[in-house]
Amino acid sequence: MKTLLLGMGNPIFGDDAIGFHSTANLVRQLRDVPGLDIVQEYTVGGLDLLDVLAGYVIHMCIMNA
Repeated sequence: MKTLLLGMGNPIFGDDAIGFHSTANLVRQLRDVPGLDIVQEYTVGGLDLLDVLAGYVIHMCIMNA
C-alpha cells in the first residue's frame, strides 16, 4: 500500500507556498516511513494532477494553501 503526501503551492508567493514548504519540513521527519512518498509540486494543476496521483488509490494527503 502506497501513501502520497503531496505538498502543493508556489514557493515564490508567501501564503500560497504553505503546502510546498510544509512538505519540505515533513520530508526530514518522515523520510524513513515505509510506503510513504512525499512530493513537492508547484508546476502541475488541474487535470494534470491525475498523472501525479496515479498509483495512490488507497491514501492521499494533499497540502495546499
